[in-house]
Amino acid sequence: MDLLDKLKCRFSVNAISIQDFTEQNWDDYINLTQLIFKETYPKDDPVPTYESIKKERLSTIDTYDFHYFMMYCEEEFVGYSVIYHTNSKSPNYEVSKQNAQLGIRIHPDHRRKGIATAVLGYLKGKFRYFDKTVMQGDVYLEGALEFCKKVLGVDPAKTGDENRVYLKDIDWDLMYSWIKEDGDDKIEIYEIIPDEIIDEFCDVYNRTLDREPSGDLDEKFILTPELQRKYEEQFSKNDKVIHTAVSYHEGKITGITEMYYDVKDGSQISQGLTGVAIEYEGRGFGKWLKAALLLHVHKLYPDLVFVRAGNATANKAMLSINHKMGFKCIFHRYDYNIRLDESRAYA
Repeated sequence: MDLLDKLKCRFSVNAISIQDFTEQNWDDYINLTQLIFKETYPKDDPVPTYESIKKERLSTIDTYDFHYFMMYCEEEFVGYSVIYHTNSKSPNYEVSKQNAQLGIRIHPDHRRKGIATAVLGYLKGKFRYFDKTVMQGDVYLEGALEFCKKVLGVDPAKTGDENRVYLKDIDWDLMYSWIKEDGDDKIEIYEIIPDEIIDEFCDVYNRTLDREPSGDLDEKFILTPELQRKYEEQFSKNDKVIHTAVSYHEGKITGITEMYYDVKDGSQISQGLTGVAIEYEGRGFGKWLKAALLLHVHKLYPDLVFVRAGNATANKAMLSINHKMGFKCIFHRYDYNIRLDESRAYA
């Protein structure tokens, strides 16, 4: 018997381009997105607004293809799924063309009814149609973790935490003590990476990113000057700013750290990559970069309440720095590689 026939309702999946969303599609999609946000994050966190979610979904960069699927039982909306992957415009296409990211979101009132299992069988066919062999996704809720273990028979390929530090709890004297005083070394902070350093910036970015622990997750990312400009443009369209601190030794880039600020929600800022070139490790650049950028955004945005950071469990060096800064775990994250020919992902 087909898995769709085992459900106790008339189940249907509607594949739809986000540009063709009706008003009802948007209401269903955004209301569930906001509901799951409330399940995941602390109760006092501001929920992303209807308008900000819609604007962000409609302004993705052209190096990715997105495919949306709305799910119904007896014509009642019960959830949605998204598949996205790089396309030939991306510098990462050749190293990641076998992979596609998958997200399945089920309304709390309709969980544990076999819907996720049923739609996964349907989506597996879509993966094959897109010529993808690896489903990737991240999981936060305990029910989803149990689903991956018991239904799919897969273990996380990579684990990590969503960490957070509240600015009221930061030891600012410690942050100032991390600032180096050395004539051969300096830090510059940018919102747009200057043309004259962008090639070197991307080289250091890629070399440091390559050394971040990925566990068993099949992931590879290559930043190019063209892609950096696309990200800067996309962030600007969504009322966001990338703040990047770059450290130098005798004019050469030694390290990088980034923060992403959302103008629409001025209470928080997100930590991005922090990396030091291997030849400059052990000289305090990592702590200096983190402290310098934190002090910069604290002065720039006096209403900031907290900094958020996602960290891999295996990244002991960064976890050590973040612990000293006062970061604490908010929730756990589990990343998966689901190879279609190895898992119990149903067809």
